[in-house]
Amino acid sequence: VELVVGKFEDTLHSIPYDGKYSIAFVDCDLYKSAKVALDYLKNKMAEKSPIFIHDYALQEDWGIYQAVNEFDYNKDKIKIITNLDKMTVHSRTPK
Repeated sequence: VELVVGKFEDTLHSIPYDGKYSIAFVDCDLYKSAKVALDYLKNKMAEKSPIFIHDYALQEDWGIYQAVNEFDYNKDKIKIITNLDKMTVHSRTPK
């Protein structure tokens, strides 16, 4: 895992990775940032991979809501998951 600091529009295309992502988590509230992130991921996701969207259902007037609803993608290839507010993810360290 590598953290890249900066705006999506300034950093995403500089990430040196030519493979496919098996999972993605988008956490941004502004329309422009969300659109840039989704457009970047559109052709970089592995078959049937999920893109988890944070804060989608909290405010319909937030940019993330609009960007996801406008996102044109192959629904057979990518799964958009927006109901994170009721989802819990657990991680365990092996003993």
